[in-house]
Amino acid sequence: MKTYWKFGIHLFLLVLLAVLMNRPVVAQEPLFTPTDTVTITENKPGVIRSRSVAVNFELLGGPDVSNLAQPAVGSKVTLNLFEDEQFIAVLDKIERNPSGSYSWIGHIENREYSHVVLVIKQRMLIGNISTVDQSFNIGYRGDAQVISEIDFADLPDDRDDLLYPDSQANDGLTQPSALAHNSWVDDGSTIDIMVVYTTNARNGAGGTNKINGEIESAISFTNEVLKRSGSSPRLRLVHTAEVNYAETGDKNTDLKRLLNPNDGYMDQVHTLRNRYSADVVSILVQYWAGGIAAHGNRYVTTRADDFAFNLSSRAPESRYFIFAHEFGHLMGANHDWYVDNRPQPYPYSHGYVDLVGKFITVMAYYDQCEDNNISCTRIFFYSNPGLKYNGRPIGSFGAKPADNHRSINNTALTVANYRFSSKPAVAGGPLQFDSYRLYNYPVQATTASCGHVELYANLRNQSLATHTGVRAVISTDDPYITLLYNTDSVYPDLRPGNIDDNTYDFDFFIDPDTPDGHVASFNLAINSNYGSWRDTFTVPTRCFKNKVYLPLVIK
Repeated sequence: MKTYWKFGIHLFLLVLLAVLMNRPVVAQEPLFTPTDTVTITENKPGVIRSRSVAVNFELLGGPDVSNLAQPAVGSKVTLNLFEDEQFIAVLDKIERNPSGSYSWIGHIENREYSHVVLVIKQRMLIGNISTVDQSFNIGYRGDAQVISEIDFADLPDDRDDLLYPDSQANDGLTQPSALAHNSWVDDGSTIDIMVVYTTNARNGAGGTNKINGEIESAISFTNEVLKRSGSSPRLRLVHTAEVNYAETGDKNTDLKRLLNPNDGYMDQVHTLRNRYSADVVSILVQYWAGGIAAHGNRYVTTRADDFAFNLSSRAPESRYFIFAHEFGHLMGANHDWYVDNRPQPYPYSHGYVDLVGKFITVMAYYDQCEDNNISCTRIFFYSNPGLKYNGRPIGSFGAKPADNHRSINNTALTVANYRFSSKPAVAGGPLQFDSYRLYNYPVQATTASCGHVELYANLRNQSLATHTGVRAVISTDDPYITLLYNTDSVYPDLRPGNIDDNTYDFDFFIDPDTPDGHVASFNLAINSNYGSWRDTFTVPTRCFKNKVYLPLVIK
């Protein structure tokens, strides 16, 4: 009897375990509460469904940056977007934005290549949640918070999103060489962007805070696309501004007027661009325009900074994709080969279409899929044949190569120097301490002994540029360390990704009375042709009290 009883209990526990393992893991409290603030009847192209919600801001860290609780990395939030769509979002980082908002950036648990970008300010939430095959926007209709599921294949067609300026002439724009004397040459890791918007766009968004939230979330979205695609540069928002301009409804006309600094339309934008050292400029309009980019810079030369402008519609259904797509054009990224066979700036500067895998990348059009009666999904990647989606590469090395991620990496240094950054990086710069090699004179060691020590400090170049004229000065506030004759040393030229040590070692003396196990701290002031930075590192020490120390060697 006991055997049957035990068997029954075990069977019950196994069934219960199976049920629990197949249930979705849901956090205790969801982020959204459905409301009836607005009645939503969808007839907008590209919108599958929508619903109005209230937001529990405390689950994200607070309703505003002023009282941000700073949630821990790895914190989880339940995103109950619709009754049949619930995800667990995992926090990767919190970023504080120039407007006073903060961004909650993360991914969906157990969903590769997913992302969550949420911008929060004064009880306002704007953002995007995307998997590889689904996209959800969070925004506003009037004062109502609304979640919408987006179908990009159903959006209005947006052909001819490139404008070819009539002339490569400068037309009076200030060149980088004429900028302020405190400007610094940039290494290509950061593209500074200024975003302006029309009064219509601001009204359509529901006010200044809301349109700034849309801009900041679009920047974060584009950076996530760059990151997942393996592209090195990141966008940095340096300024936003409203322009007193009446939209014409024609994107070619509006972008041409933005490009011209002397036609009486939006001329102040060029002054603002130079003031805030913006490498590229984007304007948001209210009407549906998709987007358009000036493409005098398809060769992405230093003279192409005149044309580093684009226009994007702030249409909530597609603003994130449009923003990333038009930014790609400013970096020299082209459409897929089926619709665009130009080889500039590189033969591989193309988006990618996979008819077998049924997907297209950010810079590709649906034309090839539609002409073959295939329903394709847009995935949020710049083409990269080294990455895969559902087991298939998202780019090509073949006769028609498609590798926009590589093209973007190649042009980043040029675009980043359309305008030099107004301030140098002072910490966490492109040249950073990597490791050291030391000698307890004259024997190589891993731990510094008391007495005379020689140290070579390896620097790593984390940027896309070759740094020349590299030198570093060592200093310390450690009471047990006395710096000797070599405190300033030079380095060979550092190519991107390379690590190398100083030509002449740093010398210091460790006091014999140093406590055993003491960890000495050092500072490095690093300089190159691209600017000045600082870094720190530590060296473990070990002193043997009965050791007889050799006299200090004077070179």
